[in-house]
Amino acid sequence: MNLKKKILPLCMCGLMLVSAAACEETKTVQTGDSAIVWTALSTDKYMRDQKMETYNEPKLDFVGMKGETTALQVMITANEHIKSFDLKINKLTSADGTEFSADNIKPYAERYVDVYDPFINGKNKSAIPYTPPAGYYPDALVPLDRYIKNREAKIEEGHNQGIWVDCVIPADATPGNYTGTFTVSYGNETQDIPVTLKVYDLTMPEEVHSQTMFGIWYEELAYGEGDLYNVNTNQTYYDYLASKRLASDDLPPEHMKNIDTFIAYISERAAEDPKITAYMLTKALIGYDIEVLVPKPENEERYPEARREQEAEKLKTNLIDRLSKILDANLALRAEGNEDIDLFKKLILACEDEPSSEYRIKRVRVFAEILTSAKRAVVEKYETALVDHPDLKESIEKVAQICASNRVDKSLFVSSKNGADEEYVPDYEKGDGLTTWCPEGYMFKDKAFRDVVKERQALGERFTWYTCVANSPVMSYFIECMPVSMRMYSWMQYEYGVEGILYSDTVHWSGKGDPYENPYQNGWGAGESMLLYPGAKYGLQTPVSSIRLEQLFHGQQDYEYFYMLDAYLTANEIETSAAELIEKWLVNLRDGAYTLETATGADLERSRIQVLDLLQDFADGDITAAQTKINEIMN
Repeated sequence: MNLKKKILPLCMCGLMLVSAAACEETKTVQTGDSAIVWTALSTDKYMRDQKMETYNEPKLDFVGMKGETTALQVMITANEHIKSFDLKINKLTSADGTEFSADNIKPYAERYVDVYDPFINGKNKSAIPYTPPAGYYPDALVPLDRYIKNREAKIEEGHNQGIWVDCVIPADATPGNYTGTFTVSYGNETQDIPVTLKVYDLTMPEEVHSQTMFGIWYEELAYGEGDLYNVNTNQTYYDYLASKRLASDDLPPEHMKNIDTFIAYISERAAEDPKITAYMLTKALIGYDIEVLVPKPENEERYPEARREQEAEKLKTNLIDRLSKILDANLALRAEGNEDIDLFKKLILACEDEPSSEYRIKRVRVFAEILTSAKRAVVEKYETALVDHPDLKESIEKVAQICASNRVDKSLFVSSKNGADEEYVPDYEKGDGLTTWCPEGYMFKDKAFRDVVKERQALGERFTWYTCVANSPVMSYFIECMPVSMRMYSWMQYEYGVEGILYSDTVHWSGKGDPYENPYQNGWGAGESMLLYPGAKYGLQTPVSSIRLEQLFHGQQDYEYFYMLDAYLTANEIETSAAELIEKWLVNLRDGAYTLETATGADLERSRIQVLDLLQDFADGDITAAQTKINEIMN
């Protein structure tokens, strides 16, 4: 028996769990006896037992450029208990017979996680008009064949089951329009889903232009990987993140034994890898005692001024030594003909994390002053050698201390106090103080804060933002958060001139049970500091991704759209910037500057396609068409 259900546009814009179909006509969805099959954008999220009043038309329309990964979802709503489900992927074909291989399309089962204490309802109540319910949310993305092999491909009556479908467009793909069908099976029934793919004649840059620093606490991996943890696991996780355009600043520990192993790895791999954007010269590699350098007030008597000065001199000496060794290696590489290698371009340091008390803020200032002094000493020491390498000299001078802090103020500068107000006054000629700021993203909601950021940026300072136990719809990485807000985060990142993203940990499996069953591994919200799942549960030697990580991945691809767009705008002497266009594209997606109560995935997808169309006009040399589109967007 074939049933038919009308589907209408959903108008629940104030909620996260909404459809992005945005259908303008009444359509029908084919149903079987045991289930209803429908589809959704990757920026939609549906709870396992969410009751659906309408269903999106079952079709998959992939859109992207060469070298890009795009994704959609196939949804199954069970009318009765379903003992098994699967999705057969077939090749796609263009009108001229060009084939798009089925090997480029990967299905994943969405595994549901119990969010029994939504963060916004628990520790961090908020007045914002958005309350995610408790219950089972889709998050882990398990390769569908492994999910079936593990005998988990079942759906209870009344439940929804998502199948995430990645379409990986090769860099050498033939542009054009492709069509085909995939087949969904559930129980004893099957259903064909029409599929289209539009490949633009554009290519995703291989190089990542957003400096991502996503932590990997390698010591946590064994909690999840168990018996499958081995000598290759650390490197596997590091490489996996990079494949998602989300590099970790934490190198695998086997390369962090000492400064020599560190230099060897960045020389052989990290410095030239276009997807690695940062690596940390850690306290352990430098060698100093932060407690002695700037002690807690109660410990000041234990460390008299002379002892502190001694530790400060030790830090400076060690920094000069480490930076000199890196420079020696860099000069040797260039002498061998590797003129493009720059070991300093991605080098970062950090002294304190989220300093709040005055003595910790002072540590940041003192460290910055010593780092500046050490860098100048190295440049002076190698003055003759650097004459032929002015780019290296500039990179050394730009090596920065980053600091996760919402305090973007004078207190983090090191220059002496001035006047009765005893405020720290930066000396920009001296170049002292913190020059790379890492405030939390939600701070940008306030225009006054954005104005401070613009002021600092005009002085040559840089901004990276980070997310830490923030509420949704203000951007968060919790399992119950709005996917579209995570995706949109990269758009706003480019709009505000924020150069990167910092996140503490992606594998915080603290031994509090199975991460698939308990997403509260670190005592905060569901999924906090846990964007990956261990592959061992499914016999994999690689990690299992999450819907949240994929939003960040796709958002970073969007970031490259704007990088490409600005290059075209500049080359064609068009005064409008990508940031100004983003502001217009997002005007219907956010309330004010940052809250996202009304955002839908369909709105964002329409805007993304507008960006692609505009890029294609530029690539085709049709500047008139591009200018017309820009005028329409801006007006």
